[in-house]
Amino acid sequence: MKLFFKIFVLFFCFQASAQIDKKFDEGLIKFMDKDFVNAKLAFKEVIKLDPKNHESYYYIGVCNIKLNFYKESIADFDKTIELNPKYAKAYYNRGVAKFHLSENESGCLDFRKAVELQPGYDEAIKSIMRFCK
Repeated sequence: MKLFFKIFVLFFCFQASAQIDKKFDEGLIKFMDKDFVNAKLAFKEVIKLDPKNHESYYYIGVCNIKLNFYKESIADFDKTIELNPKYAKAYYNRGVAKFHLSENESGCLDFRKAVELQPGYDEAIKSIMRFCK
């Protein structure tokens, strides 16, 4: 009986993982096609299946920037950073969203944090040089 249960659990986990991967890939395809509304929906499905999937929150945040939903994108990047505090791209893009909301000082802090986490991060370095004192 225990063996059957273990096999069942492994099968269920494999199925869930495959479903998560499929939805994530669907979101990436829609994102690359610049279909940001449907990409967001796909990434939200991933989060329903895997609430700790920081990359899905990240991509939802980028979609929200592309759709000019800057406050929402900041919340998405906050969640990304909560789940993965070393994700430099989340800091950088949160900084971009903050600049769109005229939160320049806070945006510069995020750009600097991105470079601290990933030295040589060209986009963040260029943003610091261009926008930050």
